[in-house]
Amino acid sequence: MVGRQQAADRAIRPKLCSPGHPKFQRHVEVAFWEQIAKGLLAEEGAAVVGVAQAVGARWFHKAGGMPPFDIKQQHSDRYLSFAEREEIALLHVQGKGIREIARSIGRDPGAASRELRRNAAHRTDPVSTRDHGKEMSAHALKTRLRKTLGWKTPAEAFNEQLLLLPQAGVATTG
Repeated sequence: MVGRQQAADRAIRPKLCSPGHPKFQRHVEVAFWEQIAKGLLAEEGAAVVGVAQAVGARWFHKAGGMPPFDIKQQHSDRYLSFAEREEIALLHVQGKGIREIARSIGRDPGAASRELRRNAAHRTDPVSTRDHGKEMSAHALKTRLRKTLGWKTPAEAFNEQLLLLPQAGVATTG
């Protein structure tokens, strides 16, 4: 009975697949297809862009020898790239207007306005560098209610009490 039940379970359950290697970023694949357009073989193009020869051969054979997308297309008309979002946030922090930001990234002013309204509203502290994740995290930790009111965490209070207790049999130098 057990064997039949296991077989029945296997028949209903979908096959468990390994997710495999994550996809390479688009710019890597674009660079590969640019090397193919220059006349290199798939294995040579793969070596130039820094992927395994097997990956280059797979891309080439899977696409039938032709790029599966338009190489010259730089960005989606519908979605902002991470670099565009980052640029919008930086220009906003620098005090640039919506239309000026939109002109600099080559997008519609509505797209820049929406991005600021939806995603960049919490970035109000002036940051001049692109690597501002650490600064934002530190700012959030420093401005928490507990720290601004001078309250201590339970661990800090416990450590303070331990330091105040006299320890028997321990010589002190103070």
